[in-house]
Amino acid sequence: MNILFVAAWYPSKLNPKNGNFIEQHALAVKSIGCNVIVAHLIYSNRILVPEIKVVFQNEIMVYQVQIPRLLKNSERVQAFMFKRLISKLDNVGFAPDIIHGHVVYPAGQLALFLKNHFEVPLVYTEHWSGYKAVNSDLFTDDVAAMATEVLSNTDLILPVSEDLGKNMIDKGFTGNYSVVNNTVNTSVFYPEKRYQSEVFRFLHISNFEPRAKNTEGIVSAFIKGEFEGATLTIAGDGDIEKMRKYAESLDADISQIEFIGALEYEEVADLMRNSDCFVLFSNFENLPCVIAEAHCCGLPVLATDVGGIPEMMDETNGFLIEPNDEPGLIAGMQNMVEKKMHFNRIGISNVASKRYSFEAIGREFLKLYTALLQGHLLL
Repeated sequence: MNILFVAAWYPSKLNPKNGNFIEQHALAVKSIGCNVIVAHLIYSNRILVPEIKVVFQNEIMVYQVQIPRLLKNSERVQAFMFKRLISKLDNVGFAPDIIHGHVVYPAGQLALFLKNHFEVPLVYTEHWSGYKAVNSDLFTDDVAAMATEVLSNTDLILPVSEDLGKNMIDKGFTGNYSVVNNTVNTSVFYPEKRYQSEVFRFLHISNFEPRAKNTEGIVSAFIKGEFEGATLTIAGDGDIEKMRKYAESLDADISQIEFIGALEYEEVADLMRNSDCFVLFSNFENLPCVIAEAHCCGLPVLATDVGGIPEMMDETNGFLIEPNDEPGLIAGMQNMVEKKMHFNRIGISNVASKRYSFEAIGREFLKLYTALLQGHLLL
């Protein structure tokens, strides 16, 4: 089966971490025997002339449809580039059975163009948190117009969480819905036996975006908690020096806090295997890959009760606190340090791997693709 991914976000030299969870979905679909090609629509001020670059990335052919941001609203340029993409696909003999879009804005028009040209079904996975009421300022008229046009012509809508699907329906986007979660490379994220240590290691990994992640709240809670025999590691591809300076501004001993910059997947997994608790204090989320990755490593999670996070959590793999509840976070961290809750790390990993592995998610997609093509999709 030939699957053409159309992505608004995807890792590239211009932005290596952008949409890495979409690349993981592509790898999951490829892992169960589908032939996958990715069309990545890129608008950037760093692009000077419209062009299509073809790169072979992680064993997947990616067609980067690059358009200068100044020409983003040029229908003539877009139509020309979309037709060039079709010509390039024709040249390699690729005729998709399914168009699989990821993130409606701004790549939705390309996905719809390809659906109409090839006369095949369009499915759309949505990852964007802009449908949430808390982010209503991000849901501009341009976004609403494109989402309305694209989703009304989409055969199957695949939010990554039940919560995101509800947010989309609340916005008025009705249709055929089925939830397919984010996926994890379990050949990288897996558990290892750890020897008991006197040091309890908390871990947080994100991009430190303050509106969503509230990493400052984790640092503040850790300092105020004065947890004896505990450390906190802050890592990610955000502004790590800004986080360090924030910790220093609290005028407290921060010797138990380690600040690390951007990491490769293998380094993230190693950190998770050598930690005791993953902490996420977000104000909003969809279905965080980082929680799925932590669980696949057998790492229990302390996280906020927002978005799709409750769909990932139960008493066997961590516990939930309220967003912006710093005293609640301190109490939760204290419970972890004092080992008031006991977790079976191998059990956590086994359950998570069965749910999030490439094979599990790839087969979910394949089942839906097949049902759609055979005309008996039952949701």
